Amino acid sequence: MVTVSGAVLEYRDLTEIDGNSAGTVTVTGSWDVEATDVALDVLAADAEPWESVLVRVSGLTVSTLPSADTYNEWTVTDGTNSVLVDDLMYHFEDDGDTLAEGDTFSGIQGPLYYSFGNFKVTPRNAADFNGYAGG
Repeated sequence: MVTVSGAVLEYRDLTEIDGNSAGTVTVTGSWDVEATDVALDVLAADAEPWESVLVRVSGLTVSTLPSADTYNEWTVTDGTNSVLVDDLMYHFEDDGDTLAEGDTFSGIQGPLYYSFGNFKVTPRNAADFNGYAGG
């Protein structure tokens, strides 16, 4: 378990812990951090409490595709609610897979990031994509 404490501030609308403040990082056990399962309806209602948290969203269908017009962001839905997937740290198609609308994932995880007025799941590597069925 990793516990981080310090002064919380907003920088360009992103909630973060101020690295210049007196704070602490405490590690008990291993560095392995598990993602927290968060339903898309919870994120749709109020995503702010989950900002910068390693989250996992489940039962997803691709509803829009990455493109230059969307800064390679794409959308997944659970049929009712949706969330953006951002390639800030890892681009899904880098490993040769090609996304298509209607493809599915059992889950996608990554830190929940906020930029340009939207919350986005930001997978860190290929292991953050689970149960892919598609192209």
